Amino acid sequence: MTRCGEAVRGVVIGGTGVFGSRLVAGLRRMPGVRVLVAWRFPGGDVVPDRTARDMAQRLSAARPGIVIVAAEPFQAYGDDPYTLVRAAIACRP
Repeated sequence: MTRCGEAVRGVVIGGTGVFGSRLVAGLRRMPGVRVLVAWRFPGGDVVPDRTARDMAQRLSAARPGIVIVAAEPFQAYGDDPYTLVRAAIACRP
């Protein structure tokens, strides 16, 4: 899966969870796909902080062609359960 001969870069938020880790494993087996794992602890390829005002910029810095949000549960995110989803949409090129 390439676009104009370049590898497609994807960021999977929640890529270490039950669903996200399976998704990452499958994507990493695909030729031409570079997957970055985003999780809330240091050590991930991208460390988004859902409370940071610059979360969209942090995701954009990874230059993803696609952002997949596999983090849950959204209902546990307090007053704004779709913060990560909106940041993923906002970082599109």
